[in-house]
Formats: sequence, C-alpha cells, structure tokens
Amino acid sequence: MDFAFHLVAPQRRVFAGEVRQVNLPGSEGDFGVLAEHAPFVTALRAGIMQVHGGDLPPHFLSGGFAEVSAGGLTVLARELRPLSELTGEALEDAVRTAETALAGAHGEARRKRQAQILEALQALRS
Repeated sequence: MDFAFHLVAPQRRVFAGEVRQVNLPGSEGDFGVLAEHAPFVTALRAGIMQVHGGDLPPHFLSGGFAEVSAGGLTVLARELRPLSELTGEALEDAVRTAETALAGAHGEARRKRQAQILEALQALRS
C-alpha cells in the first residue's frame, strides 16, 4: 500500500508523490515509514534517506524534520543532495566544507550538528 510523501528542501519542493516506504536517519535512530504509520514528529540527523516505490534516488540529508500524519509523510530537509553526487572530489569537498564549518561553529548545538554531518560524510567516504 502506498502513501503520500512530500520532500522539501530550502526554497523548493523536491518531491511530491506516492511511495511504498521511506527510510530516514532519525535523531533517536534510523526508522522506516509505511502506509498507516502512527503519527509523530521527529528531528532528523545527517545521513541517508532511501525511498522505495517512488522515482527518487537515495539522498544525503544534513538534518531536518519529519512529520508522519494521517495525510502521509513530510520531510523538511536542511540540506539535501542526491547520493550519486557525493562521489570522488565532490565528496572530498563536502568533507572539507564540513570540517571548516565544525571548526568555526559557535554554540554546543551547532557544534553537535556539524559534527554529525562530518561523521556521516566520513562514513560515506569509507
């Protein structure tokens, strides 16, 4: 059974359609959403989002929020990049950018978020 999925990145809607399942990196651990999932709202950490049953390849999220409701799933991503774009030099550039952002981060919450992004990118590199 499919359900409505909306993926929104800053300044644009990336995807709106019916999907079978979405797997996300939640702040409390990875989770999957299927049709008729119990409603909830959660923060997302940096990691990989996979969509099954829709025409959307895996994406790297730098964080955001997810809301599951009777109407489906909405993901608000802070930053979003197709996983296919994070290879070779593009991945190395993203790691360097994350390292620089972590070094310049002010405040505990911002440092923690930047450290999570860097850790996820380094895991992709491995």
